[in-house]
Amino acid sequence: MTTIIPNLFIIVAADSKNGIGIKNDLPWHLSDDLKRFKAITTGNTIIMGRNTWFSLPRRPLPNRRNVVLSPDPLNEEGAEEIRSLEAIFDAVDPDTENFIVGGESMYRQFLPHCSKVYLTRVEGEFNTDTFFPELDSQEWKLIEEGETLRDSKSDIPYRYLIYERIV
Repeated sequence: MTTIIPNLFIIVAADSKNGIGIKNDLPWHLSDDLKRFKAITTGNTIIMGRNTWFSLPRRPLPNRRNVVLSPDPLNEEGAEEIRSLEAIFDAVDPDTENFIVGGESMYRQFLPHCSKVYLTRVEGEFNTDTFFPELDSQEWKLIEEGETLRDSKSDIPYRYLIYERIV
């Protein structure tokens, strides 16, 4: 049986086809969503794969514990390096919220263990080469759906969705 970790969450932005990235970068720039990401994750733990770590414009992300799953040494200041999936489970901080922040492989590996998904649904289809897995309606319940907003800088429409695992 798969272990669900109560304070392990996913935070992700995906287009209407669940595209999340292109060539290790975001296919859009949503300034307002990035501010929300910062507000939600500050003071907590963010867990990412090696490629996501190197895609960050500024490393480490400040005021957060930055955990990176990587089989090879990063030798990067501010990165708490973890070598295996099992070791990530041991590293989850029981006193904070822990967010899987990317990329595709991390989402696929950790989705079965997460209890909540913060999804920014970017309206439309973008050129992407990485994807977020489909959420099975037998396993996930939509508990919050925001109205469609437009980014203050790019004018791209999006909305916030929060899913909770059905137990």
